[in-house]
Amino acid sequence: MSDSFFIDGVEVKDKYLIANRFNEFFTEIGAKLAAKIPTTETSFQNYLKNPVVSSIGIELTSPSEILLIAKELHKTHSMGLDEIDPIIAKSSIDAISLFSRNNKLLYCFGGRP
Repeated sequence: MSDSFFIDGVEVKDKYLIANRFNEFFTEIGAKLAAKIPTTETSFQNYLKNPVVSSIGIELTSPSEILLIAKELHKTHSMGLDEIDPIIAKSSIDAISLFSRNNKLLYCFGGRP
């Protein structure tokens, strides 16, 4: 790493100031870039290929399968189309797997059920 950086046209060697400017840059860049994205009425789903709606499979699942799948969830708050926060889902998975012991749960895959 360089011992100095140019900040606003001035050479800076103070590591604390350099670190703070990098921090400012990376904490602000997302909002700045997002502000430059034009708004549109078009949904992101318009750009996705149509799913094959005639393809579906349904199987019974088990508590151990539910727990195994939950272990594979990424540690993120980014929700998918189901709008379920993966961290919240993962933290409540024990209750869901207990429920599945008393009730038969279906695991759907393939196209849209």
